[in-house]
Amino acid sequence: VVVYAQKSEDYFNSGLSKAKIKDYKGAIEEFDKATKLDANFAEAYNNRGLANAAMKNYKGAIIDYDKALEIHPYYAEAYNNRGVTRQEQQDYQGALADYNRALEINSMYAEVYNNRGVTKYYLHDFKGAIADYEKAVSINPIYAEAYNNMGVAKFYIKDYTGAVANYNQALEIKLSYAEVYYNRGIVNRMLLDYTGAIADYSQA
Repeated sequence: VVVYAQKSEDYFNSGLSKAKIKDYKGAIEEFDKATKLDANFAEAYNNRGLANAAMKNYKGAIIDYDKALEIHPYYAEAYNNRGVTRQEQQDYQGALADYNRALEINSMYAEVYNNRGVTKYYLHDFKGAIADYEKAVSINPIYAEAYNNMGVAKFYIKDYTGAVANYNQALEIKLSYAEVYYNRGIVNRMLLDYTGAIADYSQA
């Protein structure tokens, strides 16, 4: 009889699989098992943080990211994820600090530039947000979400032509992006293009 000993990586991979199908409670249970077998499994803490955040247990998520960073101080993804969670709690300065640290570690991390842009947008630093979105798409030219976010920021500084151009770029990448059609419809309405606005709202 062959006895198979479960490894921490097995539980970790099982947790990833459950998180993928949005079984976050099940994922947390698997990541718990992984960390019990390996108390220094930074990736397990990080991913348990993601699952906790998905369940809006932000306090638990922060604890998990803190633990991951205690083990692995140069874990850019954990800084990014903690930044997102802090942003969800409206701790915008804390979020900016985490994004800045992530970019010190990895200056080519497109997602962090996008996320930092969102935080700057919430702080009404629209030009700073646009600069971050531009950096994100310079690293990842098919980053549809960053183009959409850039369009939203340009809308708020009344650069309607620029906003439409960004929304068009997002739709070239992701044709079925309902939010972009809705956002472009708003701009078309502001430009008095009611036919275009109706078409965009209908498509959304």
